Amino acid sequence: MSFKLYFGFRTLKVKKKIIICNILSYFCSKIINLITNKLESGLIESQQLERFIFYLFENQSDI
Repeated sequence: MSFKLYFGFRTLKVKKKIIICNILSYFCSKIINLITNKLESGLIESQQLERFIFYLFENQSDI
């Protein structure tokens, strides 16, 4: 019986991780679409985007 409870708990933890990953994936795709639309419409210059991405990767060790 304890094995079933443990297995059920593990399954629940995995399902939570899958749900969280799906939510993060959704928001990431929305952000990418937003950036793409702004690049296409000319509201953001590609140089600004390059500097922002470089800043993110440069400061990744702080996270």
